[in-house]
Amino acid sequence: MIGSGVELQTDVIVYNNVVIRSDATICHNTIIKNDVFIGPKALIGAYTDIGEYAYIGQGAILISGKAKSLGANCIIGAGSIVTNPVP
Repeated sequence: MIGSGVELQTDVIVYNNVVIRSDATICHNTIIKNDVFIGPKALIGAYTDIGEYAYIGQGAILISGKAKSLGANCIIGAGSIVTNPVP
């Protein structure tokens, strides 16, 4: 499910059962694997690989080129700023 106002830039790959809530931005060359939840107003930077069952809270920011991957089952809290890969 993709909410209203979501921006998906070029070369974004979205697998099955992904929820992207309203006003989130997914930058180019991002891969979102199965069963991921992305909260409203989250910003996912370019070249990010998000593992299965990851949860990204409202307003979280994943910095382009820094947070290159989020592992399976990781939880990113609302309002977090991620500057490194998360196993």
